[in-house]
Amino acid sequence: MGFNLSTLNNSSAKSDTKVMVYSSTHIFWGKLGLEEIQMPERLLTGVNIPEIVYIKNCKYINSKHMGQKNPKMVSKLFIPTNNILGYHLMEDEKEIKPPEDNWIKDDVSILFGVFQISASIWIGPKTSLFKHLALERATYIDVFDASISIPELPDLKPIKTKKISLRKNDVTFFVE
Repeated sequence: MGFNLSTLNNSSAKSDTKVMVYSSTHIFWGKLGLEEIQMPERLLTGVNIPEIVYIKNCKYINSKHMGQKNPKMVSKLFIPTNNILGYHLMEDEKEIKPPEDNWIKDDVSILFGVFQISASIWIGPKTSLFKHLALERATYIDVFDASISIPELPDLKPIKTKKISLRKNDVTFFVE
């Protein structure tokens, strides 16, 4: 029996914020170690972005070894923000609403590192996906109803999350 990606996104404790972080080759998950963060879902947006993200009781797997039975664990992980391609909270998020009432959802696929995502993105009614991506100035961009997989390992079940934030300049968007 290999490791099952879908089991990573189950969260039982609500007292601490649990986060899942993706680098180009690893998935890390555990309790966010930055207690002063008021809105953990906006961790890497805005003006006070930390240079390093601290994860307590962190488990991780290398994408090249996804068939391993058990993830590795460290008590503390410090990952530079520049190495984070994407992240999402592990708790169930509230219903996701569009930024404006008239915005529409557009289905997209995304490549980042060894990962591929099938998801939706909110765009304005008078724009295209291309214009939306070209004009977006935020470092991280949110996509919704995401299913995250590793194409080279098709037997692994994907991770599903309502919202994931991705480093816009390090991912490739495409429409199938």
